[in-house]
Amino acid sequence: MVSEPPPRGPAPDGPFEPCPANPVLSHRSTDRPIQNTGHADLVEAPDGSWWMVLLGVRPGGGAPGRHVLGRGTFLAPVTWDDGRPVVGEPAPVMEAPAWPPHPVATPPVRDDFDADRPHPRWISVRSRPAPAGPIRLRIDVLAALPADRHPRKEPDVLRLGVEAADGAFDVPAEPDGRYLSTEVSGGFTGRVIGMYAASGTVRFDWFDYEPLDHDTGPGQVILAP
Repeated sequence: MVSEPPPRGPAPDGPFEPCPANPVLSHRSTDRPIQNTGHADLVEAPDGSWWMVLLGVRPGGGAPGRHVLGRGTFLAPVTWDDGRPVVGEPAPVMEAPAWPPHPVATPPVRDDFDADRPHPRWISVRSRPAPAGPIRLRIDVLAALPADRHPRKEPDVLRLGVEAADGAFDVPAEPDGRYLSTEVSGGFTGRVIGMYAASGTVRFDWFDYEPLDHDTGPGQVILAP
């Protein structure tokens, strides 16, 4: 768990004094839906309001919760009291502030690896993908619906299999998602989905990542090696 205790001072080199209300942002020892809050920045919005941009995680499944997406970015409203920030509650879902929109193009769900270099989102410790192959490997991420959540239930299920040309899906394994959570596997970036060959040479034609259902959020990954 991380907390934010901002000191203040008359100059960049101090002297600094702590805030008597420290920590101004902490979800330690609580059951709030956003945990591990911290690494925050204060920003002033176009309308003059103040906000805190921070990192946090959203544990899923039963207690203790397990998170699988790494640390996400959240906004929390900020007011000021005697020159010190008072931080409101970051929420998993919030209404967009009434600021001028700056739309960003939606990235494509498919990568055909046709560019001279792979996109920066790809990470690798060895050689990069290259075209070839008729086999389609597929991963479905099945998140639990709110009505189905239970203290002893996993945060999601990973359905691993091979998809035939006619769309038939052979599923040899459906591992419990908690075993690929940060709390069990370690690390702090969440799951990294990609392609890997344990031996020999494998060439990948394309990679596809898209939601299966917009309302419930499970996703689907298809690899064509």
